[in-house]
Amino acid sequence: MYLVGRAVTMTANTVLSNTAMIGGGLYLEYNDATLNRNTISFNRATLENGEGGGIFVYNSDPTMDGNIITFNYAALGGGVSLFNSSPVMKNTVGADNTGGIYCSGISIRLHSSPNLYHTTIARNQGGDGSGISL
Repeated sequence: MYLVGRAVTMTANTVLSNTAMIGGGLYLEYNDATLNRNTISFNRATLENGEGGGIFVYNSDPTMDGNIITFNYAALGGGVSLFNSSPVMKNTVGADNTGGIYCSGISIRLHSSPNLYHTTIARNQGGDGSGISL
């Protein structure tokens, strides 16, 4: 899903087994979405330096609560990749994601300042082996 512009609310959805060049499951651009209790799994960002296998957040400040982000793949940020974004992430699980180059869990890049509360980053693999990369 490519969400640009107007903020959306997604609650209790499953985003499963999708492929895109960037943001395999969700791509938020200039979108301060509210994402609650969603499962985002088995998605892939296929571009050689693609970001955000599960979610790519670009110039956005979403509110995320109770999401499960698992078994996603991207070269950069297998689970979540943030670029110039400051989301609030609560009660989030980012597990079993894979990074090809670096950061298998959450990649935090260029002017991003996320607030993570009760967030679990576990068993992510590949790339440089990092769960969170700043």
